[in-house]
Amino acid sequence: MANLILLKTNGTPIVWADTTDYAGAGGTRTHQITLAGLATTNGRAGEKADMDTGQAVANRQSQRWAATLRVEMAVAPVDGITVELYWAASLSATAATANPAQLTGADEALTAPTAGQLGQLQWIGSLTLQALAVTYIQQKTFITTLPTQWGMPVVVNRSAQAFDADDIQMSVTLTPLEDEAQ
Repeated sequence: MANLILLKTNGTPIVWADTTDYAGAGGTRTHQITLAGLATTNGRAGEKADMDTGQAVANRQSQRWAATLRVEMAVAPVDGITVELYWAASLSATAATANPAQLTGADEALTAPTAGQLGQLQWIGSLTLQALAVTYIQQKTFITTLPTQWGMPVVVNRSAQAFDADDIQMSVTLTPLEDEAQ
């Protein structure tokens, strides 16, 4: 009988959202990011997180993650415009140490991030927006790997519209995808 490698998605999600305004639809908030009112061409970095899910260090580097970006726009965007999701890998658990692109490791604004800044980050993917009324949450899930134990998400708004003024439905969620041999 052949063995199967199955995918388990029951790992504990790590969720970046706003502590004061998030309603929890993307999972239980574990780390801070404020996406409310994010203007076009600007970005936002979340708080640095420890991505160790209890696995041995040797296995952590090859682990895959489901990364879900959820946003709500202030005005219906043009169909096909995007919001970008990046990962800022760090070599240190300390907030302001060993981060790329001069990131502080705290929830912070990135005013018109440059190509040089974004080039130091790991691109995860682009959420292509629909021209929907502002009450709709738009989301996309990507599969990615993380090169280090610590890091933070970076969201860049390329939509030509601002995000909604509250953070109730907006989040970045990373869920470990664990392989299980049977």
